[in-house]
Amino acid sequence: MTEKPIIFKDYFWSESSSGAKVSFDITNTELSRPRILYLHGGLHLVHLLSGETRKLTAKRGQLLAQFDESLEHGETPLFVTEGTAKDKLVSINRSSYLSFAYKEFTKHTGDLVIFGHSLGESDNHLIQAMRRWGERNIAISMRQGDSNSIRTRQAKLVEALPKAELLFFDAETHPLGKLKRDNSL
Repeated sequence: MTEKPIIFKDYFWSESSSGAKVSFDITNTELSRPRILYLHGGLHLVHLLSGETRKLTAKRGQLLAQFDESLEHGETPLFVTEGTAKDKLVSINRSSYLSFAYKEFTKHTGDLVIFGHSLGESDNHLIQAMRRWGERNIAISMRQGDSNSIRTRQAKLVEALPKAELLFFDAETHPLGKLKRDNSL
Protein backbone atom coordinates (compact mmCIF):
# COMPACT_ATOMS: atom_id res chain seq x y z
CA MET A 1 0.00 0.00 0.00
CA THR A 2 2.96 2.36 0.46
CA GLU A 3 3.96 2.15 -3.22
CA LYS A 4 0.60 2.89 -4.78
CA PRO A 5 -2.15 4.19 -2.50
CA ILE A 6 -5.54 2.54 -2.87
CA ILE A 7 -8.54 4.83 -2.66
CA PHE A 8 -11.37 3.28 -0.69
CA LYS A 9 -15.03 4.22 -0.93
CA ASP A 10 -17.64 3.89 1.79
CA TYR A 11 -20.95 4.73 0.01
CA PHE A 12 -21.20 8.21 1.55
CA TRP A 13 -21.03 10.54 -1.44
CA SER A 14 -24.59 11.59 -2.25
CA GLU A 15 -25.94 15.04 -1.59
CA SER A 16 -28.05 15.08 1.57
CA SER A 17 -31.17 17.13 2.09
CA SER A 18 -29.07 19.50 4.23
CA GLY A 19 -26.63 20.07 1.35
CA ALA A 20 -23.70 18.11 2.78
CA LYS A 21 -22.20 15.64 0.30
CA VAL A 22 -21.75 12.82 2.77
CA SER A 23 -25.08 10.97 2.87
CA PHE A 24 -25.88 7.37 2.04
CA ASP A 25 -28.33 6.88 -0.84
CA ILE A 26 -29.62 3.31 -1.34
CA THR A 27 -30.29 4.13 -5.02
CA ASN A 28 -26.65 5.14 -5.65
CA THR A 29 -24.43 2.21 -4.63
CA GLU A 30 -22.43 1.30 -7.74
CA LEU A 31 -18.73 0.94 -6.92
CA SER A 32 -15.63 -0.05 -8.82
CA ARG A 33 -13.09 0.62 -6.06
CA PRO A 34 -12.27 -1.24 -2.85
CA ARG A 35 -14.91 -0.44 -0.28
CA ILE A 36 -15.32 0.00 3.42
CA LEU A 37 -18.50 -1.16 5.13
CA TYR A 38 -19.28 0.07 8.63
CA LEU A 39 -21.19 -3.09 9.57
CA HIS A 40 -22.20 -1.86 13.02
CA GLY A 41 -22.13 1.84 12.20
CA GLY A 42 -19.75 4.16 13.99
CA LEU A 43 -19.66 7.32 16.05
CA HIS A 44 -18.99 9.27 12.85
CA LEU A 45 -22.32 8.09 11.34
CA VAL A 46 -25.57 9.74 12.35
CA HIS A 47 -29.21 8.91 11.74
CA LEU A 48 -31.26 11.97 10.81
CA LEU A 49 -34.90 12.53 11.70
CA SER A 50 -35.67 12.30 7.96
CA GLY A 51 -34.38 8.71 7.96
CA GLU A 52 -31.15 9.54 6.12
CA THR A 53 -27.78 8.29 7.31
CA ARG A 54 -25.01 10.88 7.17
CA LYS A 55 -21.28 10.68 7.78
CA LEU A 56 -19.66 13.39 9.87
CA THR A 57 -16.39 14.66 8.46
CA ALA A 58 -13.71 16.74 10.15
CA LYS A 59 -14.28 20.47 9.89
CA ARG A 60 -11.68 22.85 11.25
CA GLY A 61 -10.10 20.40 13.65
CA GLN A 62 -11.29 17.26 15.32
CA LEU A 63 -14.26 15.16 14.36
CA LEU A 64 -15.22 14.64 18.02
CA ALA A 65 -15.94 18.37 18.43
CA GLN A 66 -18.96 17.99 16.12
CA PHE A 67 -20.90 15.51 18.24
CA ASP A 68 -22.60 18.13 20.43
CA GLU A 69 -23.55 20.14 17.35
CA SER A 70 -25.08 17.20 15.49
CA LEU A 71 -27.10 16.02 18.45
CA GLU A 72 -28.67 19.46 18.76
CA HIS A 73 -30.35 18.92 15.39
CA GLY A 74 -32.08 15.69 16.47
CA GLU A 75 -29.46 13.44 14.92
CA THR A 76 -28.42 10.32 16.79
CA PRO A 77 -25.22 8.30 16.41
CA LEU A 78 -25.65 5.17 14.30
CA PHE A 79 -23.63 2.72 16.32
CA VAL A 80 -24.62 -0.88 17.20
CA THR A 81 -22.45 -2.13 20.06
CA GLU A 82 -24.50 -4.10 22.54
CA GLY A 83 -26.66 -7.17 22.67
CA THR A 84 -26.65 -10.63 21.18
CA ALA A 85 -26.06 -11.32 17.50
CA LYS A 86 -29.85 -11.52 17.09
CA ASP A 87 -30.29 -8.14 18.85
CA LYS A 88 -27.65 -6.61 16.59
CA LEU A 89 -29.40 -7.90 13.48
CA VAL A 90 -32.67 -6.32 14.62
CA SER A 91 -30.88 -2.97 15.03
CA ILE A 92 -29.08 -3.39 11.71
CA ASN A 93 -32.39 -4.00 9.91
CA ARG A 94 -33.80 -0.71 11.24
CA SER A 95 -31.29 1.30 9.21
CA SER A 96 -31.17 1.48 5.42
CA TYR A 97 -27.39 1.92 5.48
CA LEU A 98 -26.65 -0.84 8.02
CA SER A 99 -29.00 -3.34 6.35
CA PHE A 100 -27.40 -2.53 2.98
CA ALA A 101 -23.89 -2.98 4.45
CA TYR A 102 -24.81 -6.31 6.04
CA LYS A 103 -26.40 -7.59 2.82
CA GLU A 104 -23.28 -6.59 0.87
CA PHE A 105 -21.13 -8.34 3.47
CA THR A 106 -23.13 -11.59 3.16
CA LYS A 107 -22.54 -11.72 -0.59
CA HIS A 108 -18.92 -10.51 -0.56
CA THR A 109 -16.53 -12.19 -2.97
CA GLY A 110 -12.75 -12.14 -2.82
CA ASP A 111 -10.39 -11.69 0.08
CA LEU A 112 -11.27 -9.59 3.11
CA VAL A 113 -9.71 -7.57 5.92
CA ILE A 114 -11.73 -7.34 9.13
CA PHE A 115 -10.81 -4.50 11.42
CA GLY A 116 -12.56 -3.47 14.62
CA HIS A 117 -14.75 -6.50 15.25
CA SER A 118 -14.05 -8.98 18.04
CA LEU A 119 -15.95 -11.70 16.17
CA GLY A 120 -17.12 -13.02 19.51
CA GLU A 121 -20.56 -14.48 20.27
CA SER A 122 -22.30 -11.15 19.72
CA ASP A 123 -20.85 -11.09 16.19
CA ASN A 124 -22.10 -14.56 15.31
CA HIS A 125 -24.21 -13.08 12.50
CA LEU A 126 -20.94 -12.07 10.81
CA ILE A 127 -19.33 -15.48 11.42
CA GLN A 128 -22.36 -17.26 9.92
CA ALA A 129 -22.17 -15.10 6.79
CA MET A 130 -18.43 -15.82 6.43
CA ARG A 131 -18.99 -19.56 6.86
CA ARG A 132 -21.29 -19.55 3.83
CA TRP A 133 -18.51 -18.02 1.71
CA GLY A 134 -16.37 -21.16 1.84
CA GLU A 135 -12.71 -20.85 0.88
CA ARG A 136 -11.40 -17.33 1.32
CA ASN A 137 -8.36 -15.42 2.60
CA ILE A 138 -9.42 -13.36 5.61
CA ALA A 139 -7.08 -11.07 7.56
CA ILE A 140 -8.38 -10.31 11.06
CA SER A 141 -7.06 -7.56 13.33
CA MET A 142 -6.56 -8.37 16.99
CA ARG A 143 -5.73 -6.15 19.92
CA GLN A 144 -2.73 -7.11 21.96
CA GLY A 145 -3.27 -9.05 25.18
CA ASP A 146 -1.82 -12.01 26.95
CA SER A 147 -0.62 -14.67 24.51
CA ASN A 148 -2.93 -17.41 25.90
CA SER A 149 -6.00 -15.23 25.39
CA ILE A 150 -4.94 -14.36 21.84
CA ARG A 151 -4.28 -18.01 20.95
CA THR A 152 -7.67 -19.02 22.38
CA ARG A 153 -9.46 -16.36 20.31
CA GLN A 154 -7.54 -17.39 17.19
CA ALA A 155 -8.35 -21.08 17.74
CA LYS A 156 -12.07 -20.28 18.09
CA LEU A 157 -12.03 -18.38 14.79
CA VAL A 158 -10.12 -21.15 13.00
CA GLU A 159 -12.75 -23.60 14.25
CA ALA A 160 -15.64 -21.30 13.30
CA LEU A 161 -14.27 -20.68 9.78
CA PRO A 162 -12.76 -24.03 8.77
CA LYS A 163 -12.67 -23.36 5.02
CA ALA A 164 -11.07 -19.91 5.27
CA GLU A 165 -7.37 -19.19 5.29
CA LEU A 166 -7.03 -16.86 8.28
CA LEU A 167 -4.26 -14.36 8.85
CA PHE A 168 -4.17 -12.59 12.20
CA PHE A 169 -2.41 -9.26 12.66
CA ASP A 170 -1.84 -6.79 15.48
CA ALA A 171 -4.41 -4.01 15.09
CA GLU A 172 -1.86 -1.40 16.16
CA THR A 173 0.34 -2.16 13.14
CA HIS A 174 -2.38 -0.73 10.87
CA PRO A 175 -2.81 3.07 10.61
CA LEU A 176 -6.43 2.80 11.81
CA GLY A 177 -5.25 0.90 14.89
CA LYS A 178 -2.93 3.75 15.79
CA LEU A 179 -5.76 6.29 15.88
CA LYS A 180 -6.88 5.34 19.38
CA ARG A 181 -3.37 5.62 20.75
CA ASP A 182 -2.64 8.92 18.97
CA ASN A 183 -6.18 10.24 19.68
CA SER A 184 -6.24 11.85 16.26
CA LEU A 185 -9.38 11.37 14.21
